[in-house]
Amino acid sequence: MKRFVIVLVAAMLLIANSYAQLLARDGVDRARNACRVYANDVVLRMIASADSNVTTSGTETGWVYSYYSATQNSWYTAVYTSAGAQAFPGGANDPSLTNIPSTFSNSDVAVSTAEGNGGSAFRNSHTAVNLSLVGGSFSNPLVSAGTPVWIAIYAGNRGSTRESMGIFVNMSTGALIGILDVNEPITAQLPSSVALKQNYPNPFNSQTTLQYSLPTSGNVVLSVIDVNGREVATMNQGNQTAGDHSVSFKADAVMPSGQYFVRLQSGKAVRTMPMMYLK
Repeated sequence: MKRFVIVLVAAMLLIANSYAQLLARDGVDRARNACRVYANDVVLRMIASADSNVTTSGTETGWVYSYYSATQNSWYTAVYTSAGAQAFPGGANDPSLTNIPSTFSNSDVAVSTAEGNGGSAFRNSHTAVNLSLVGGSFSNPLVSAGTPVWIAIYAGNRGSTRESMGIFVNMSTGALIGILDVNEPITAQLPSSVALKQNYPNPFNSQTTLQYSLPTSGNVVLSVIDVNGREVATMNQGNQTAGDHSVSFKADAVMPSGQYFVRLQSGKAVRTMPMMYLK
């Protein structure tokens, strides 16, 4: 665990309680430079909003970038806010992801396309609407493998039902690709490997959702670890089926603000993801 925390003792301490609104492209250079601490040949393969509060202007208070190094055969994650960028070992860990083009359409273009092709109508027909944005060459039924796309994911309440919708936008051109109907899964395929996804929201206050995927059934143990390597919480999920899973984590009343790690263990697989807690 020490190799994960050597460069993280002071990580994210510059982040204030308020954040400027940023476009996805704003943090690319600084995120890449931060990841080059680990490997010089890192290439960008995924971008995600740090929370599900992307504005209709395509801005967010933070973005998460996943980079891949061929020489290290490793993934790295960089979190960028107005306070700067911090990089961590570990990331998307998805071999199906391909490089994102350097001239990718920015998040404002993606959201504008989404809003004009069903997003605005979704807002008008639902309450408590949240929007998250993720970019990469994800396996999905609308485009051929290896095609980078933005997916604008709308979630909102219709009466007592929580509904969602995914709008796919070509990441190279900013043009609409297609829409997945409300509550239709983005992909029905099982993951190819154990994956620990970024918690939501992140940074979080009091409570957050931990998300992970299993290619086959297996026993799952989730741990929350501080920057000194101490385990502050353990959640034994028992034997779980293949597919996507999530569990809610609530911070203890005495848990201090700062940088933490989520560690997932399933069989021989171990995955680690950073997260930030702010009281």
